[in-house]
Amino acid sequence: MNEIPLKGCQPEPLAGYLKALGVLRLVSEQADSLVRGHWSGAGFVLRTTLSPDDLCAYFLNVYRPTPVVSPWNGGSGFGPKDNTDGLDAINGSNSDRLDNYKAVIAAVRSIGAKPDAMEKSDYLMMLRNRLPDEALPWLDAATVLNDDGASFPILLGTGGNDGRLDFSNNFMQRLVDVLAFSPTKKAMTNHPARWLDHALFGVAGAAFVEAAIGQFDPGSAGGSNSSPNGKGKSLANPWDFVLMIEGALVFAAAAVRKRGSEKRTISVPFTFRDSPAGYSSAAKENSRGEIWAPLWTEPATAASVASLFSEGRITWNGEQARTGLDAMRAVATLQHDRRVEAFARFAMAERFGLSNIAVPVGRVVVPTAVRSDVEVTQQLDRWLQSVARSTLPGAISVAERNIATALFAVAQRGSAVDSGPLLIDLLRAVFALEQLVARSGGARGKVRPVSGLVATTWHAQLAPLFARPENVEARIAWALASGRDLFINGEQCRIDAR
Repeated sequence: MNEIPLKGCQPEPLAGYLKALGVLRLVSEQADSLVRGHWSGAGFVLRTTLSPDDLCAYFLNVYRPTPVVSPWNGGSGFGPKDNTDGLDAINGSNSDRLDNYKAVIAAVRSIGAKPDAMEKSDYLMMLRNRLPDEALPWLDAATVLNDDGASFPILLGTGGNDGRLDFSNNFMQRLVDVLAFSPTKKAMTNHPARWLDHALFGVAGAAFVEAAIGQFDPGSAGGSNSSPNGKGKSLANPWDFVLMIEGALVFAAAAVRKRGSEKRTISVPFTFRDSPAGYSSAAKENSRGEIWAPLWTEPATAASVASLFSEGRITWNGEQARTGLDAMRAVATLQHDRRVEAFARFAMAERFGLSNIAVPVGRVVVPTAVRSDVEVTQQLDRWLQSVARSTLPGAISVAERNIATALFAVAQRGSAVDSGPLLIDLLRAVFALEQLVARSGGARGKVRPVSGLVATTWHAQLAPLFARPENVEARIAWALASGRDLFINGEQCRIDAR
């Protein structure tokens, strides 16, 4: 077996992470069923019977693209005014590598466009029933049908598009470039191999094309202030776009029923509501949510990785983690899939109106032992949920965000050793919010005082802090709150008022 480091496939930006998933999935399905992959300091590593030259030859000469079509979107190539360059080139090609794609395109055209009177969810159901099976991986990744109609996982925007950019149409155009079966003015026949060397191995020297990369790579997306001259162009390596869309199919979503409920909700792997805390630029802004990309260091098959994404869970306080903050605390207390050693965290932030960007906001490293100091913070959750459900004045919202920041600080520390000062900061932030609520007539009726905190569990975490002679204030506070002397390690600690 050969180990091939793919330096072009790094965990950040999100495009690099998705490329790695795409390479592993495609090689496993079409070239080497024994292939395994894992993450290292150098990026993604393939363990395969193929050599680096064999790997490149496979993508350039053998690779059969997954049919990616989104006829429910405007601009998908199936509308009367859409750009059809990519679709027409695929449909007119004689390459048998595109037979599945051409069959799906023919099936979409036989079904026709969505009638104006038809709900999108009904049209999607019709597509699922009538399109060839080869089209289902994209449908599963881009759309979900639940009790409320159609839902769209944030990884692929709003059903396979981001604003005016339709991912499927762009995918078809980039396929024309990389397969070179119908070279366009933007893609000469000697370019696909250079692009592939850059996409896989990070080899410099490839001239990119002026094409959209979407939300997956902020550094290449162009736009305002993206170049020394102000507004820059979006430049993309066509292989980057092709492989990242192939990798995005691993994030297949599903409609599931919660325990004790008859209503189905959307379940998307490692995707959470946003928590604007835990990174330096965190702020309250429009965001579609967060994506946590799991990183594993033991070689894994494509089937094992698919299982990780379909079955892997991050659980906090007995339930599926809902927010980035829940996920952070769950990881700190080892309530997640144990195959993962770290996560690359991305915030899907809105920029320039309707455009969204997958902003890398740091790595979350899994600790080696359960963090009891983080476990104790779950006692605040019920009260915090009552705050979150209420419409409160702006000052109270800022105080609520301060609590989230303090919770992140505790969970991010990496060890329970000497986390007492951070827990004290957290309690101060809780007290500040409670005071603001008490002073607001409208808020008092919506949010009850803090309750449910078990003093003994908090004391177990704060005892080392109380033991320090210089922390007189903390020891006085404990004595006043508990109405008794403070005992540390079985010894009575009296307060010296001098």
